[in-house]
Amino acid sequence: MPPTTVADPIAELVADRERARASTDPFTDLCILATADAAGAVSVRTIVLRDVGPQGVGLLISATSPKWGPLTAGRAECLLVWLSIRRQYRVRGRLESMPEARVAEYWRQ
Repeated sequence: MPPTTVADPIAELVADRERARASTDPFTDLCILATADAAGAVSVRTIVLRDVGPQGVGLLISATSPKWGPLTAGRAECLLVWLSIRRQYRVRGRLESMPEARVAEYWRQ
């Protein structure tokens, strides 16, 4: 089956996340993060998915974490799986540090 083209994939992802949340999917606020270091060693872990919106996918990862190096090298992919609505998304793209105000807001939550 050929892939379908979506006019606004972020809007679709946000809508599907809300559908999963309404279905009380236990994985709504989790994602699977895979990274590869400079030597090509792969690492996978589950982390908290903070938000998804026009600004992108928000993940909170400390700059002192072993995950940080491979992320800044750009070798990472995030998988969002919502079984309750039979949807999954693979997210790849440019990585940026969050503005300090946004990070502070996350920590207040």
